[in-house]
Order: sequence, then structure tokens, then C-alpha cells
Amino acid sequence: MKIGSVALFAVLLSACAPKPSIPNQALLEQLSDRLKYQYHECVPLGWAPVKTGATYYPGYTATLATYVEFLDAIWRGRIEKSDLNKPEALAVYNVLNHLVQAGMLVRTPRAAGFDYYLTWNSIPYFYATNSYNDNHGNLPYFCYSTIVPKRILWVEPILPTKNERIRRGHLYRIAFSWKPSEPASWADDGFIRSHSVVLAPTHNAITAKLFYFSGEWWLLNLYDGSWMFPTLADASVWPSARR
Repeated sequence: MKIGSVALFAVLLSACAPKPSIPNQALLEQLSDRLKYQYHECVPLGWAPVKTGATYYPGYTATLATYVEFLDAIWRGRIEKSDLNKPEALAVYNVLNHLVQAGMLVRTPRAAGFDYYLTWNSIPYFYATNSYNDNHGNLPYFCYSTIVPKRILWVEPILPTKNERIRRGHLYRIAFSWKPSEPASWADDGFIRSHSVVLAPTHNAITAKLFYFSGEWWLLNLYDGSWMFPTLADASVWPSARR
């Protein structure tokens, strides 16, 4: 989901929009539409997390793609056979092979190891951006659930900050409760689920800032009252997280 930046609003030329009346159900529907691609539970794609405090950072990686080269793959990975004596590399290898079995990757053997590529079916679940501060470092994941808003808890109008420079429309801060969506079928594998992570936000409820202009709502940010760091579903399954 691509969301315009606040700078976009400063150049809007339409007449000043009326302040909207906001039925909670209508606002919930708008919020749900904007969060339908806000991923929640994910599998690290080609790398092993290293636990640090309540979160993690990337350790061993098999990722080769740069994401910027012309005609390069969206993602591709490589495991060298010589690396498989390393516990972290072996953990990544096992995850990649379970994703092959789930139809998410194709594995190509080489003399020195194995190459991995996305399948067409996997592309909707690939995530390597940082929407609403939930993926620091733009790490690659396959994500199998999203955030589903359940109930609007409160709504309040707010004044724009000096940096927002909004000349049209209205800003609101809202709080809402939520739940994870039903997981995608490819993640039924217990091994995959145990090796997954939970992206921020991880707490209930969430506070969001929204912009309303000319009948349209724009979601600007999310905040759950924490540092918005992701967590490991089960730290014990990752060798680097057990140290």
C-alpha cells in the first residue's frame, strides 16, 4: 500500500474542506481499507534474527538481491554448502526449504550450494519496506497475516504541527483496537509459524493520525505506546537467539 507524504497536502489547491461528521462505523471501514496490507506476522526471508532485548537484528543472511538493479529479481537468495556447518546458516537453509515445500520459493541446486527465487504465488506476501515504522532496515519477509481494526475507541481533532504546513483539510488522532487476520494457507506449517516474527504494532490499542480532505482519508502514522520494535514468535528456534 502506497501512502502519500504529508508534503503532498501542502500543495492541494481545492477549496477548504468542511469538517466531516465521523460515524465510528464509517471511520472503521476507512481505516480497515487502509490497513489491509499492513502486515503483522511474518517469516524472515533468507536471514536469521539475533535476539537483543525484546527485539532482534539480522545476523547471517543468504539474500543476494539489491532491489535496485535494472531487471534484477525482487528477491533472490543463495546458501553455500560450506556454510551449512554454521548453526545460523543451517537454520536459514531449513526455513527456505520449508518455504519451497509451501510453494513460496523455487530452489535451484548448484555445485557449491543452492539458489532460491520467489514464485509468482509468493509475490503478494513479500514485504521489504517500512510502512508506519514497522520494518527498520527494510528487511525482507514473507508475511501471512495483517492488522484488522475491530473498534474505534476515541476520536479527537488535532492541530497540524509546524512541519506539516497543512492548508486544507483536517487532522485527527484516533485510537482503535485490532486483531490479526486469519493466516494465509501457506503458513499452516508449524515449522514456518514457529520461525516467524511479529511486526509492530504489537500492542492494543493503537493510536493513529489521519488526514481528511475532500471526502478522502489518509493514514499518516501508527503508534502503539511502545518503541514499535518487532518481536520473535519463538526465540528458542533460532541458534543466534539462544545465546
